[in-house]
Amino acid sequence: MSLLALAAAIVAYGGAAILHLRAQRRRWLLRWARWATFLALALQAALLMVQAHRGMPPDVFDWLQGAVFAFVLAWAVWERTGRAQGTGALVVPLAFAITAATALLHRSGASVELQGTLLLWLHIVLLAAGFACLALAGLAALLRRFAELRLRRGNFTPVAALPQLHDGVRRFLAVGLLLDALGIGLGAIYAHSVWGAYWSWSPKETVTLFVWAIDLAAYATVRTGRRLALGDWLAAAALVGMLVNVWAVGLLGGPHRFN
Repeated sequence: MSLLALAAAIVAYGGAAILHLRAQRRRWLLRWARWATFLALALQAALLMVQAHRGMPPDVFDWLQGAVFAFVLAWAVWERTGRAQGTGALVVPLAFAITAATALLHRSGASVELQGTLLLWLHIVLLAAGFACLALAGLAALLRRFAELRLRRGNFTPVAALPQLHDGVRRFLAVGLLLDALGIGLGAIYAHSVWGAYWSWSPKETVTLFVWAIDLAAYATVRTGRRLALGDWLAAAALVGMLVNVWAVGLLGGPHRFN
């Protein structure tokens, strides 16, 4: 069931990605792109429910599925407000790429026994939701840089309006920073109850805190309205750092090592 739901979600995300890209020139395809995205979300929700029924997520595969689901769901809500027109051409292909890539991850027995407490669930869910919001902020920042580059070159049809992108960067940074701060704090409390220490400076903990600090600097810059380019590049750098944190650092040693 889980493999079937995963395969269906990957196909749906791939179809939605193609439709969103084609909708940049054929606006009538946007409606079908939205429906395909909602179908992918529904299939991914079914996959997450099957995995949750089996117990605690044991590895990076499950966490990434939840993070991608939150990422696309947050974007869909943003897009429905009318403030993110055209951004699906970047968001949905990225979601497809991450979802497809997670299918290649090796899944074996968990390397660390985790006690399925409420604290651990909240730690995982809040970090996944925070990851989604901060990733959207990074993408919106990149889109703003791209839109301003097009404007300087005389192309007055950017992917999305600059005020909409600015609003998206600022709001998603604020929400993502708050969610990740709560997730990190609850994770520290859980770690103390299980391993006897609030913080161990493992590679994943260290990089997570470093990326959060970069996003905080990006938010401080964007909120002032000055040097927006610096804030955008900081948010984009944090997005790269998050991906490295999940894929590379999560495979290293320490209590957060994924199998």
